[in-house]
Amino acid sequence: MSFPDRSGAEAEAEANTPSAWIPILEGEAAARSSQVLDLIAADLGNLGDSRLGGSLAGGWTGLALAFAYLDRVRPGARWLPAAQEALDKAIRHLGAEVMGPGLYSGFTGIAWAMNHFEGRFVEASDEDPNTDIDEALLGFLDQDPWTSDYDLISGLAGYGVYALDRLEQASGRALLDKVLARLDGLKVEMDGGITWFTPPDLLPPWQRELNPGGYYNLGLAHGVPAVIALLARAASAGHDRAHELLEGSVAWLLAQRNPHGSPSCFATVRSASSGKPDPGPSRIAWCYGDLGLSVALLLASREVCRPDWELHAMDIARSAAATPLEAAGVRDGGFCHGAAGNAHLFNRLYQATGEAAFKIVALQYLEELLSLRREGRGIGGYEAWAPGMGDEVDPWKPEPGLLEGGAGIALVLISALHPVLPDWDRFLLADIPLAPPKPPRP
Repeated sequence: MSFPDRSGAEAEAEANTPSAWIPILEGEAAARSSQVLDLIAADLGNLGDSRLGGSLAGGWTGLALAFAYLDRVRPGARWLPAAQEALDKAIRHLGAEVMGPGLYSGFTGIAWAMNHFEGRFVEASDEDPNTDIDEALLGFLDQDPWTSDYDLISGLAGYGVYALDRLEQASGRALLDKVLARLDGLKVEMDGGITWFTPPDLLPPWQRELNPGGYYNLGLAHGVPAVIALLARAASAGHDRAHELLEGSVAWLLAQRNPHGSPSCFATVRSASSGKPDPGPSRIAWCYGDLGLSVALLLASREVCRPDWELHAMDIARSAAATPLEAAGVRDGGFCHGAAGNAHLFNRLYQATGEAAFKIVALQYLEELLSLRREGRGIGGYEAWAPGMGDEVDPWKPEPGLLEGGAGIALVLISALHPVLPDWDRFLLADIPLAPPKPPRP
């Protein structure tokens, strides 16, 4: 796979093509943000042979994505060759080390990016570079009963995201069939709907201490909201099994809503030990909490034309927007649970709905993002908050990756500054359709 040799004029014309995506930064805030973007880009571009690994979330694949979008808004610079070099490094990791299959840290993420690049940033090829990976995934998904994760980060929902982008290929359709079959086999009937259970042996030790019997996860990164978004996409593509699972999963999710007056609409998890959600506050973030959950539910409602679900999604999103920044749990700038991710999701909500309140909150999180910079530290002044990673004296760590570090922050700033549709966030299940589809004729 090779990136095309484009002239600066071609790239500039592409970047300036009218788009349904509206930049939300202007004036002095835009100038400051653009300067910060340049600082982050410079540090990412100077990483050299840094031992990042090849993953989409934290490695060279994520950097290739950031460089490719930088080329669209900084045409004529070095970013297209940098994207090619980063992707080449990721592919070399794929061949040189043992990688698991997960979308975020494994070989499926590299394959997702290669598929994303083809026909967009690179010329389409007669040969499918993902054939071997599809075969490996198809074999892996033959496990029945399924004993691995079902989530977006590491499990079935992530494989489904990849499969949905491969539906033009027979292997993509076969992958989606197997993902949905495994999800069907794992479903649990509860509270008038269906859900998915995470057993204790799949939990990290600290979560197992809190939930010794396992849990039902309510976050987008590791839980049911991602499955709902995936099922809606599959149902929109005409998959009957997905329709059946989707109705029950949305019913279960809405039944988990905290009582009126609780600090957040939804808890982080529902423990199997206690049998009910903890009504305590959940953070405002992509990975956990009302914000990511509302984005997944709004995406689902738009995919299958369910205005009743959209009403629920908007109510949850408005509640997240009304949460003061100091109560959101934000410590760093990254996408997963930081200021950049919140800014982008509220920007996504604004672009999808036109509701001014979401734009206002997105701008507040962008201002918070700029305030979190520490000159001379990390990537363009940004570090990730990582307590318990070996150095208790200073929990701040340089992090160039997409999910928690500089590459993700760069992509968020690009999306706030430029009329370039951020379809890079499709693997995050954040790409809410910009307009609700018309209902089918009777």
